[in-house]
Amino acid sequence: MEKISSYLNTEQSLLVDLVTSAIYGKEYNKTGRTTAENADWDYLIRFSTFHGLNPILFKAINSLESDVVPSEKLYILDNYNRSNTMRSGLLFDRLWDAVNLLRSNGIEPLTFKGSVMASELYGDKASREYSDIDILVHPGSLRKAMELISSSGYNPEIDLPDSYRGVYEKYGYYYSHFAERDNTSLDLHWRLLPSYFSFSPDTEYVMNHSRQVTVDGRSFPTIKPELMIVYLAIHGAKHSWVQLNWVLDLALMAGKDGIDWDDVIRISEIYNCRRMLYAGLLLACSVFGPGIPEDITSRAGSDPDAVRLSEDALSILFPQKTGFRHRMDIQLYFYSTMESNSDRVKFFHDTVLKPTMLEWESVKLPPLLYFLYYLVRPLRLGMKYALGKS
Repeated sequence: MEKISSYLNTEQSLLVDLVTSAIYGKEYNKTGRTTAENADWDYLIRFSTFHGLNPILFKAINSLESDVVPSEKLYILDNYNRSNTMRSGLLFDRLWDAVNLLRSNGIEPLTFKGSVMASELYGDKASREYSDIDILVHPGSLRKAMELISSSGYNPEIDLPDSYRGVYEKYGYYYSHFAERDNTSLDLHWRLLPSYFSFSPDTEYVMNHSRQVTVDGRSFPTIKPELMIVYLAIHGAKHSWVQLNWVLDLALMAGKDGIDWDDVIRISEIYNCRRMLYAGLLLACSVFGPGIPEDITSRAGSDPDAVRLSEDALSILFPQKTGFRHRMDIQLYFYSTMESNSDRVKFFHDTVLKPTMLEWESVKLPPLLYFLYYLVRPLRLGMKYALGKS
């Protein structure tokens, strides 16, 4: 695999070095004072903001002498840090409220990502940027959980007709909710990923492989680290690794002490996603360094498909030196990580043909005419790309 330096410009290299030094507690000494002084801090902060790394960048600049970072840029980052700290505290409180509400009504939820993962991996809940709350419940408890969440002030973002709920819940995996009182979003999952993919872990399996994590004196059930490593690799591949904070999440989860790597590999083989796992681990190791065991990265590096995919992901993350990546190239990255032909067919169906809430919301059809949504979907996508909309 090529060295990461061949992909980075000066500001990107500086950001990666600063984040790595802050995370691993090493003295900042790679790029040096001269590079920091001459850096385009406007670009660096924009790049960091897009990739969700501002909380770590704010901490990392403490490793630089006080006169290296322009004062107005420090002011911007300080304001961001204050706002992010307040926001993460609010999301943490809302997560606790939701978990308690479900528990008190006989539903055992599982939390993942968000406040709990931030605290576990980054040391506190404000050191990782996140914008919503993610909760997983058993499919059999979904309707009751939705009623409880709605009663607490969260409204579904799309009012799905009852006649379509069964279809959506068979193939979908979460409902988004929004609370206007404090502008918080909550995603209520009954699966981690769409059920029709072979690499989608069964909810029962996930629930049976959970653990408790304590954050600020409060105990939360969450996913065990071995399964979370696999999930983070799938999640990154699903979104074509367009954000560095996802790479850092995987690097830190995989770098935890006591990981049963035989179990990690076994899970990836059960759910037909070893290629995704290996590509994600190689990517995490190349960008954020030494936490992942060498024998694991060596095993991953012996898979040429994983090496190629990790290099493709680097060119998506850092396109300046590797050339512009077309939108379609990025969207097809997930397709290229799939090992099963049936998954690739389902990906095509899911991306191009399968009706989504957007179609249901934009065109109201009675259940008897549901099949017409399979015409609405490609028409809407064609118009979207023809008009250049995202």
